[in-house]
This record gives sequence, structure tokens and C-alpha cells, in this order.
Amino acid sequence: MVAHVGDFGLARFLTEPCHPNQSSTIGIAGTTGYAAPEYGLGSEASTAGDRYSYGILLLELMTGKNPTDDMFKDGYDLHMYGETALPDQVLQIVDPTLEEGNLTKEVDDIREIQDALQMRVECIISVISVGVSCSNHLPQDRMKMTDAISKLQAARDNLLKAKNKQSV
Repeated sequence: MVAHVGDFGLARFLTEPCHPNQSSTIGIAGTTGYAAPEYGLGSEASTAGDRYSYGILLLELMTGKNPTDDMFKDGYDLHMYGETALPDQVLQIVDPTLEEGNLTKEVDDIREIQDALQMRVECIISVISVGVSCSNHLPQDRMKMTDAISKLQAARDNLLKAKNKQSV
């Protein structure tokens, strides 16, 4: 995991020159793999680029795959990896450490175990969906951060409700 805090919020710093007559000579803004594709074409730093970096980070966290992994070549990337798995094959790409946890210790009833597993899967799907939506190749197709946060909070809230329901 090599994402840097500096990969986020670049638009705030790089679009405003320190001096009014100064222009930027910065090339690609951000870390390889996290920098938005349009930066390679000379586009200026933007909030859309920040959203791309955030989406890639979410996908990396959920899959355990680095965006510069050797498996990503010839135009195939982490975004496509997540997108092609949605929604039915997410468990095949999710980082195995996220699946750890013994549900039988948490609940006694087989139905409750199935419900808990289903809720985990739905949460994983939601997070990967947000990552994919934020990392679309075209800036105008990327999910707005307010929407991304709302969807992530909803997934968290649903997971917490299910957990609270089981412990009652």
C-alpha cells in the first residue's frame, strides 16, 4: 500500500499559483497509479482528479491489489478489475483478510449467519461500486464526493444495524 495523503486535495494546491503572474510547470500531479488519466494528457489538477485517486485507493483497500501491480497492463487496470467483478463476483476479487472473522462465534442461528454474510457482501459491493464510480476514466463520469460519502455511510449504517440486530 503506497498511496500518499498528498495524492488527495491536489486541486486546491496546484490550481492556485502562489503569485498571480506565475504559471505551473508541474507535470503529472500525484503518485503513479493514483494520478488521474487526464493528468498524463496535460490537464490541470482538478477535484475530478482527486476523486479518481480516492476511487483507486478504495479499490486497493478492498482488493489488496496495488494499481501498479504486474497484472494490470495493456490497458487493463484496477478500475476495470473492480468493474468487471460487480456485482456477482466481488468475493473473487476482495482481499481475503476482509473476509476473515468467525461468524459462528458472533451468532448462534444459521439464519442469522446467512443474514450477516449477506450484509457483509452487500457492504463490500457498495464500497467497490463507489471505488469504481469514483475512478471512471472520464472526469465527467466520476461520482461526486458528497454522493460517495453518502453511499459509504449508508453501507456502514446498514452493516451496523445488522450487527446490532444480531446482538439483541
